[in-house]
Amino acid sequence: MSGRMASELEKRYASADEMLADLEEFRKNPEVDLDFTIEDLHRETVRRVNAPAQARAAEAILPLLTEAEHAVYKRGRNAKVNSVPQHADVAQYHAATGLETLFGWLYLLGRTQRLRELFAVITEVL
Repeated sequence: MSGRMASELEKRYASADEMLADLEEFRKNPEVDLDFTIEDLHRETVRRVNAPAQARAAEAILPLLTEAEHAVYKRGRNAKVNSVPQHADVAQYHAATGLETLFGWLYLLGRTQRLRELFAVITEVL
């Protein structure tokens, strides 16, 4: 991502709620203009959505998890995996899997406010 794009994103999204609102608007209407290119969005996505980044995100929110949330995270983290991407080590991949499990569980339970709270912490780290 170019430096210009990074500063525009940081200026544009002062909070996770603002970013999520734009993403929700884009999901409902893909024709909406978000003021940057698909290539810029792809680069930003790749930077944030990978096992090492998700492992850092998991580390940031672990102290904030409830007992039930932590149990779900651990269950996902401890799941058997058959392969690990080349750009990640096994520990990072397991932590990322735990984070994805936790977020999926919260989403399926309809706990979107809790997702926003955790996502806000993550956006400060990433």
